[in-house]
Amino acid sequence: MDDLYNQGLSCLHQGDWDKSLTLFSRHLKSNPSAHFVYNDIGVCHLKKNNFSQAVHYLQKAKITGLARVYYNLGLAYEGLRKINLATSAYTKAFQIDPHNASAYKNLGLLLSAYGRNSKAVGILKKGLINNPGNLHLLSILRHELDKACDWKSRKSDLAKLLELENLSPFLHLIFTDNPAQNKILAQKQSAVFSKKSTFNYSKRGKKIRLGYLSDGLKNFPTGHNIVGLLESHDKTKFIVHGYTWGTTDDSPWQKRSAAAFDTIRDINRASNFAAANQIHADKIDILIDLKGHSSGNRLEILAYRPAPIQISYLGYPGTTGAAFLDYVIADKITIPPAQKNHYTEKVIYLPHCYRPTDNQIASQLKKVSRAQVGLPSKGIVFASFNHTYKITPQIFTIWMKILKSVPGSILWQLQSSGLAASNLHKEAVKNGIDFRRIIFAPKLEKSSHLSRLQLADIALDTFPTNGHTTTVDCLLAGVPVITLIGRHFASRVSASVLAAANLPQLITRTLNEYEKLAVNFGLHPASLPQINKTAPIFNIREYTQNLEYALTKLS
Repeated sequence: MDDLYNQGLSCLHQGDWDKSLTLFSRHLKSNPSAHFVYNDIGVCHLKKNNFSQAVHYLQKAKITGLARVYYNLGLAYEGLRKINLATSAYTKAFQIDPHNASAYKNLGLLLSAYGRNSKAVGILKKGLINNPGNLHLLSILRHELDKACDWKSRKSDLAKLLELENLSPFLHLIFTDNPAQNKILAQKQSAVFSKKSTFNYSKRGKKIRLGYLSDGLKNFPTGHNIVGLLESHDKTKFIVHGYTWGTTDDSPWQKRSAAAFDTIRDINRASNFAAANQIHADKIDILIDLKGHSSGNRLEILAYRPAPIQISYLGYPGTTGAAFLDYVIADKITIPPAQKNHYTEKVIYLPHCYRPTDNQIASQLKKVSRAQVGLPSKGIVFASFNHTYKITPQIFTIWMKILKSVPGSILWQLQSSGLAASNLHKEAVKNGIDFRRIIFAPKLEKSSHLSRLQLADIALDTFPTNGHTTTVDCLLAGVPVITLIGRHFASRVSASVLAAANLPQLITRTLNEYEKLAVNFGLHPASLPQINKTAPIFNIREYTQNLEYALTKLS
């Protein structure tokens, strides 16, 4: 009967979860005391996204006292969004086995996702104490520390992490602008999803069937950026499908996106293989992934090759390194022709900027006063509304030099956490700046945020990861952005946006040039350029036509 169990394990590893379930169940009938098999049955249900069923069987496996049972319970409770139960399960897993680094990692990420950054840092540090030298844990801790603007060990951490052969390509592109190394890391990560496609493809009809794959078609940057494109597609030439997963928010963004699709499918409960089968059954001609290696991606769906043409677009500023993605959409600033060798995908070049802009929101902005948002009545307002993990000690030092050189100026920064605010205040004092000259802004819904953003004089971009949606937001609010262009896609996005806004004079190439330009505008605000709302970056219809023309040429 052990043969049945071993066959079940083999099928589990091959992704044939239904057959695994049959074999494990047969084994249990003859070996009812083999409670550890309930764990394997639970894993099968996890793979199928049947989280309630997974919990049912994993509860039966708890009698084994195995750490992996509690770890899998944590995954199942996460899938059900039962956060407290997931926290308890992960905690029990590393209490049983202090060397279970995955339990520390998952709990840290879970706490971070729900805004508990301080607790996440504490858990990850504890995990490293019990798993010294685990650089994967260190990479996640480093990202959490960057969110908190805690830079004490950053230099030594990065010295270790940038040598790591399996560093997450997403974290790598945040840490440094090295596209050659990022390609190697992306290829290694994508190789994990290698599948053998068994699909045959239908002949393309008169209309091209597009499929968009994302969990961000809601009140999220992806949803904010792409909704205008979805609404502008030419339905005489294209049939547009959406495939979504994750949480829903019933926001105007989600409603607009849903209304723009001819068909939208929730694949939240579908396994990756089942989702791929659905996409193939829908006869999608071109499948467009909006996630890449970013958090929550489902690249494995694309690894099954459900569509004859598969494209990486918008959500991930780098190569996926995946043999199953044929193209990446870019422009000649984000991927200069000389850098195409750093991408495994063929490059589809759009004429202006690779990013779409939904310009509807500009008409919803209201006038607000400085007093209403806690700004002083006088003085230049330098703004940075990027996530705090994008702020590096090098760029922050430049910002403090700018404040020193422009009397009465302040830095208006988006607040991510109390810990980040406290650390930035301490760093300001170290740089000889009164901490009260950094004013934190709470998160607001999009139109209210852009309305207050109009009060800024100049936006200061981050490096090596630029603002993406944030840079476009500033321009929509009429605020010029100063950027520093780097070597990889993520450090060239703002330059692409500014070029498409006819503002190339705001693109700098050294930190010294960046500082001088900001100081000059701060001292002479009358010389600030005006935002031309007729520039290509704001023309969603022209953008859509350019993209559609490129898609029709693919075969």
